[in-house]
Amino acid sequence: MEVDHAVHRRKVSGFPRRTHTENLSGIHPNRRRYGTVEIIFFRTSSRFWAKKSAFEGSEAKEAISQQELRKHVAASQTLDEGHTSALESTLSLDQKVSETEAKQEVFLGFTSKEISKMPQRFRKLFRVDGLPVHCRKRKRGGSVNFELRYRANGLNISASGTTIERAKERFIAALRRIESGDGVKQTKIPTSYKEFCLFFFETFRKRKVTELTYYHDMSRCRNHIFPVIGGMALKAITPSDCQSMIDDLRSRGLGKTADEVFSLMNYTFKGAIAHGLITKNPLAVVFHQKHKHEHGKALTKIEEVKLISSSTPYRVLLIIALYTGLRPNEYTSLRREGNMLIAKNSKRKNGREEYKRIPINPMLAPYIGDMKEFHWCHMETLYKHLRRLMPNHTLYDLRTTFYTRCRECGVADAARDEMVGHSSGVLADAYTDLSDAYLIQEANKIKYALPLDQ
Repeated sequence: MEVDHAVHRRKVSGFPRRTHTENLSGIHPNRRRYGTVEIIFFRTSSRFWAKKSAFEGSEAKEAISQQELRKHVAASQTLDEGHTSALESTLSLDQKVSETEAKQEVFLGFTSKEISKMPQRFRKLFRVDGLPVHCRKRKRGGSVNFELRYRANGLNISASGTTIERAKERFIAALRRIESGDGVKQTKIPTSYKEFCLFFFETFRKRKVTELTYYHDMSRCRNHIFPVIGGMALKAITPSDCQSMIDDLRSRGLGKTADEVFSLMNYTFKGAIAHGLITKNPLAVVFHQKHKHEHGKALTKIEEVKLISSSTPYRVLLIIALYTGLRPNEYTSLRREGNMLIAKNSKRKNGREEYKRIPINPMLAPYIGDMKEFHWCHMETLYKHLRRLMPNHTLYDLRTTFYTRCRECGVADAARDEMVGHSSGVLADAYTDLSDAYLIQEANKIKYALPLDQ
C-alpha cells in the first residue's frame, strides 16, 4: 500500500503560531496494524505524527485523534517500549500547549499585502499602529477557531475563522462593509458626549441600577450636563469645561447636584476610555469638594402621632414606610409572606438581586391587619402628601425614624441591619443567616408608647 506522506506542522513558541513545513518523503514510517485499522507513525525531530487507514477495501486515510491514539497505544501489545514512551510524552506536551493557547491572548498585525486590501481610510491606521487587533485562539475538541477583535477609534469590529488567514479575510470584509455604509450602525460607537452617554447608559448602566435610579440619572444628564457639553466631541472636552460646570452648580447652591453630576460624568468618561474613544479622563485634575451629606432627621413622637392620625388618603402607605424602614425606591417591591414582609434591597452591588425580610412588628400590625397587597402611588405624590403634613421632612426621614426606634427599643444590631438592608461587612454577610424566628423575636421589641396613648 502506497503511503500518502503528509505535511508535519512543528509548533514554535510565540503567538500567532508560526508554522514551517517538513516534507516527510524519505523518512520511513513505522506501521502497526490493529484489527482492521493500521496506524502509521512518522518520526520527525524525535516526535511522532500518526495516520490511520482502513483495510476494508478502502485506501482513504485520515489523521487520528489524540484520544483514539491513546486507546491504541494503551491496548497495543506490539508497540515497543521506546515508541510508547515517546508517543505519551508528545501527547502530554500537546495537551499542555493546547490548554495554554486557549487562554493566551495577543495582538495580531497585518502584512503590507493584507493592508493594501483594506479600504483607503483604514490603510494608514493599521500600517502605523502595527499591532492593533486583539487575537485569541480557541480549541474545542478537535476544532480550532481564531477570534479577532478591534475596539478603538469609534469602531467595534470582530471576526473569526478556523484559520488566521480566514479570520483576517473576514475582518477586512467587515472594514469594507463599514466603508460602504453597510452595518455602520452596529459597529460604530458615538463620539459626541451626549450620544455616547445615551449609548453607554442604555447598554451598561441600566443593568446595574434600579429603574428609579436610572430615571434620575438621565434627568440630571438632560438638565445639567447635556446643555453644556452634550454637543461636544469627547476628545474636545477639557478639564476647564468640566470645572466651570461644577463651579456653576455649587455657586447656585446645588452642592448635592454637583456631586451627582461629577459622578455621572466620571462614569461616562471611564466608559469612553474603555471603548478607546479617549485616553485621559478630564475630571482627573478637576477640583471638586464633596458636598456635606445631611443625614435624615427622625420624627419626634408627637410628629409620629400627627402622621398616623392624619386624614390623607395615603396614610396607610406612609405608616408602612414609617414602621418598615424601607427606602423610597424599595416601596413597590414590597410583598407579604405570612407574618413577614419581603422587599428587594436596592443597595446591593454588581447587579445581584437580594431581598430583605421585615417582620410585622407590634407598631405596624394594627394598621395593615390581613392586608396582602400594597398598591403604591407615584413617589412624588406620596412625598407631596408628607410635606403637607410635615414641611420639614422627607420620605427618607421615615426610614431614619424606624432605625432610631430600633436602637431605642434595644433591637439587636444584626436583626436591625437585616430589616433595613444594611451591609454588616463582607464576612458577616457571607456567614450570617438569621432565622425568621430570631427576626420576629427582635421585631417584637419595637413597641413603645406614643403621646396619644398616655
